[in-house]
Amino acid sequence: SAPTALLSMKSLAELDRELRVLNLPTNGELVEGHALTASEVAMWRSVEAELTDEEISVFDDLWRVRLVRAFAAGGVQQIRRIAAWRLGRLQEAAKAQQKKKTKTQNQKQRGAAALLDDDDVLLMSETMASSLRSLLGGEDYYGHSIWLEQLFDVDALVTTTTATAGLATCEARALVAETVEAQKRKRNANFPYRRYKHVSVVDLGPLKKGGLSALSRSDVRKATEELVTFGSTYYPDGTHKIFLVNAPLIFRSLYALLSPAISVSTRNKIVILGSNYFDAMADLGVPRSALPKAIGGYYEALDLFTLAKDTHREEDQQRQRRRDDSRDTARSFAEQGGGDDDGDGGGDRSPPPPPPP
Repeated sequence: SAPTALLSMKSLAELDRELRVLNLPTNGELVEGHALTASEVAMWRSVEAELTDEEISVFDDLWRVRLVRAFAAGGVQQIRRIAAWRLGRLQEAAKAQQKKKTKTQNQKQRGAAALLDDDDVLLMSETMASSLRSLLGGEDYYGHSIWLEQLFDVDALVTTTTATAGLATCEARALVAETVEAQKRKRNANFPYRRYKHVSVVDLGPLKKGGLSALSRSDVRKATEELVTFGSTYYPDGTHKIFLVNAPLIFRSLYALLSPAISVSTRNKIVILGSNYFDAMADLGVPRSALPKAIGGYYEALDLFTLAKDTHREEDQQRQRRRDDSRDTARSFAEQGGGDDDGDGGGDRSPPPPPPP
């Protein structure tokens, strides 16, 4: 994956100086990097008391910080909904893995890459990629990764979403979102402050002619709302800023049709910009050097759909290696006389020979 260039280019002190010049909070002043306060800890304890052990198990420490700050006024039902969804995804992943185990020997001989082609969600992600391109850029002055999405074809996205009642599209969306989450954690590992948010950039420039006018249609609005609300529902408080760039003048009036479906906290993060967006983004701590080349930046971005598929393939191969290692260990144990040949249920209990002098 692309290296984290932020601290290799500038020290934390230099980043904070840049932020002060821009009249922005420094890294240490950003609430996101702070530990939970006593009142926030008390809030989580009250939430935890209403969750099952299984529901609690899907949230690590970073997720708990995120949930507390996303639902400062409570929100147990929203948190329970997220837990149920994450548990469901884990269970579906387990089912999918079991299904792969039962495939014919011929299919197994084709290898993990071929088995991947049979995965409906990954196929859906490829369908989505033709209408919505996702790239991972660099980082802003706070260490937030930059997630760029370029919208090419509204109609194709709507057709995909409608054909599957939104389910497969949301799963494909989740696949990319989980890849972004993993990359954020990886990049943040050596950063002095914990970061769980990212900067979202949506490029409206590549839209086919007439694509924006499609937002006036009810089916397009419904599909768009499903995609927009998906993130805030299942990945709450995940964005630091949302930039809509290359937005034509007509978009502002069309945005008014969509905005009621967007939460107030999310709307407050949205910045709508035309074609001259570099200075405005830099003023908010997002340098051009961190923006993908696809929108005129200088960063060699990663394709998130490709990265998601590669990650999926690697996980399959790791699972296969673990199964192979387990079988090899069992075979080796049996060959060395570790099996239970004497019928007493205890295997060979003779001590190992002493090491050579």
